[in-house]
Amino acid sequence: GQTIAARAAYLARAGHQVDVVAGFPHYPEWRVHQGYRRRPYQREVIEGVRVLRCWHHVPARSHTAGRMLIEASFGLTSLAAHTLPRPDVVLGVLPILSDGLAAWLLAKRHRVPFGLLVQDLSARAATQSGMTGAKALAGPAGRVEAFLARRADGVAIIAEGFRAPYS
Repeated sequence: GQTIAARAAYLARAGHQVDVVAGFPHYPEWRVHQGYRRRPYQREVIEGVRVLRCWHHVPARSHTAGRMLIEASFGLTSLAAHTLPRPDVVLGVLPILSDGLAAWLLAKRHRVPFGLLVQDLSARAATQSGMTGAKALAGPAGRVEAFLARRADGVAIIAEGFRAPYS
């Protein structure tokens, strides 16, 4: 989101080379924004930050199966991050579980520190969403979140309520 973009731009202004792997913008309309359609990848530079945008499924409306397809498709296409220059550190951002997993794999491949920024919890969101079938995904999502947190060299949270699952 905007907080990640702002943090990345701040680091770039401070003289760091920052690469971001992101999906195509589609929120809040649940439709890929004009200029990003019909392509698997797009590279751009935004405020000094090199951005690799990766295709992912975008459902017409938010529902459990659609969310799972977003995760799976972004997880696969974001493996293109392995074509980026060797990083000094890799940061994964939750609640997108495939983002966290791809970041962990990239850090492991390059043997560099892996950090995790928790902006929301997929497991908690699944139980609170009210979407059909979402509660069944809370357990597996929570296990992935815990897996990533245990492997991270550092975990940052944006709200104190996100600390409990990682304590």
